[in-house]
This record gives sequence, C-alpha cells and structure tokens, in this order.
Amino acid sequence: MLTVERVQALQGREDLHSPWRELLARQAHRNLFLTPEWITTWWEHFSAGRDLWLLVVREGGRVIGLAPMTVTREFDGRMPARILGFMRNRHISRSDFIIPERRREVIRALVEFWREQARHWDVLRLEGVPAESDSLALAAEELAGCGLDPLPVRPRRTLDYLPVSEGWEDYLRSRSHRSRKNLRMGRKALERAGTVEYLHLTAPEEVRRTMEWLFDLEASSWKAGASGVAFDERDKRFHVALADRFAPLGGVENRFLRLNGRIVAALHSFVYDQVLYLLLTYYDPAYAELSPGRDLIHQTLNDCWQAGKLRAVDFNGTSPFIRHWTESTRPLGALSAHNRRLYSQVISSLKKAKRFLRGGLERPHAAAAPADPPLHGTAR
Repeated sequence: MLTVERVQALQGREDLHSPWRELLARQAHRNLFLTPEWITTWWEHFSAGRDLWLLVVREGGRVIGLAPMTVTREFDGRMPARILGFMRNRHISRSDFIIPERRREVIRALVEFWREQARHWDVLRLEGVPAESDSLALAAEELAGCGLDPLPVRPRRTLDYLPVSEGWEDYLRSRSHRSRKNLRMGRKALERAGTVEYLHLTAPEEVRRTMEWLFDLEASSWKAGASGVAFDERDKRFHVALADRFAPLGGVENRFLRLNGRIVAALHSFVYDQVLYLLLTYYDPAYAELSPGRDLIHQTLNDCWQAGKLRAVDFNGTSPFIRHWTESTRPLGALSAHNRRLYSQVISSLKKAKRFLRGGLERPHAAAAPADPPLHGTAR
C-alpha cells in the first residue's frame, strides 16, 4: 500500500536528500532543477507567501516518489485562488514529479491525496513539464478518474538546447555562413581592440569570490532595462547560496572575457548529469559592437567539445540570439484541474466558457487564411 506524506518544512529534513538523489539518478528525464540542493536553496529564498507541499510517496518505509509542490495565493483568470502546483519563478525553468518507476501507480496515489486535501486548494496547475515526460498525460487520466475536472494538456513554452555529438569543426560547418562570418569578424574586432583574456574558474573559493563580478556586470547589462538592475538582493543571495551549495560537489563554473584588464562578458553555469546549464550570461553594453557575449559563448562551446565530457548544452531559455547556436528545442507542457468545491467549479466554468468563445471567434478567421506554423519560442 502506498502512503503520501506532506512535508511542510525542509529545515531538518536532510534525511530525505539521500533517497531523493537516488530516485533522481534513476529517473529518465532528470534535470538540475529537480535536485534537492536546488529545491532546498530555492525554498530558503523564495518561500514567502507560499505553503510547502513536498509530497513524499512511500511503500512501507521506502521512498518511491516525490512531488516538489507549493500552494500560492494568486489570481486565476481574474479570480483569487489557491494554486497547487510545482515550485516556479524565473529561477526554475521546468519541473516534474520524481518517479523513476511505477509512475501511474504513484501518480494515482498523489491524485487521491490531492482529492482528500481539496479543502486546502482551488486550482491545480502543473507547468513547465518537458514533453518527453509522460507525467501530464498520466496525471490527466488519473484526475479525470477521480472527478477533478482536468482541462486538456496544452503547450506552455520551449527551451533551446544543443546536443554535443559531432566534432567541433563539423558543428561549426552546420552553422550558417553568416553565423560563421560574424564569429570570425567579432573575434578579430576584439583582438584589434586590445588584449583578450578568457578566465575559466571552477574552484569553490574562486567561484564564490567572483560572483560579485557577475552582479556588477549584470547591473550595467542590457538585460537590466530602463527600470534599473534586474536582480534584487534576494536574487543575488540565492545565486551565491546555490554556488556555495553546489561548488563542493563540482560542476559550478564562472567564465569571464577580459579586454585590456576589464571584464566585458560573463557566464555562470552548472554541470549536472553531463549537461552544461547556462544560467547567467551578461556583457557590458559599452562594448556591444565587439559582441563579447557571443565570443564568450563561442569559447565556452569550443571548450565543451574539446573536453568531450558533455552530452548537451542547455541554454535554459529561448531567443533569436540562442538560435545562432542551435535549432534543437525542448517543448514544455502544462495541465490544470479544479476540485469539486463550488468556488473551484465556478473558476473552471468561466475558463471553459472563455476558451469556447475564443475558439468560436478564431474559427472563421482560420478557415479563411490558414495560420503559419508556430515558431519555437519567443524573443526575450
């Protein structure tokens, strides 16, 4: 018989870390954002306004499944609601259940637990699940069986990644002539501008010491926009704590491009399960005409190929700039459902009516002029 325990506080629950890592190591579709180190650090910094719903599925005393979830209070279609879902903000690009085997059985136990605890939530929202995972399809079937009124699984967004397979020269030849030309011209422009140095720091004390270099560059980066610095102090503390927690395990890297002694581009990345995750990339806008950020990524990818230890580079986002480097995308899906309480059913009915009306208005237009095939992602 399977039992589900709701863990309401992570502090003092290090006993879960070992089975957590063991389950994740056996899961086919695992990623950096499902590790206990990432989830624990994220919760320490972004738990305000959220109730923890880390669900632990056991058979006897053995942990066989985990669901890192929260309940937040926010609006769902203009109506205030308590949202039960995976942990999410801009620092977590995807999520999933951690269930390496007996997936339907474990998800059925989770759905039954959600139904029993329906008085504590109004809307179930599972977002950012990779399409190669069957989690949403299984959850939709089990939710319907319990009468929890799921809406159809829908595409949410895409993430770009680059498989590391062929040799470096073969990879470069696969890029467009224009991309290769821009890389050569950018490198020559940098070399004409002065002395170019590449720093690749992996030692824990070096990573910790140079995190502030990243944030200084971020403060003047184009990503900051007109409103000022994009990162607040909590964001900075989160990334420093992540680096501190992961660095002893290996795989945390800071890379910098220095021109005439000045840092003009920076890249903060993690290596997990033979995948390089590019988490933070910045360049100094005063040197934009030299394309230092593009050159630093070029150097990083070159190093990855030469090392021969990675199977993919994960860009952790999507943009036209990224598509200079890859055409491979990873679609993410989303699923929502409503419990049997009257308030939740009202929300569900309004959302269904909105979708019906929107579909009715769009149908004649689509018949008159077939839509272009969808693009992979949007510019950021």
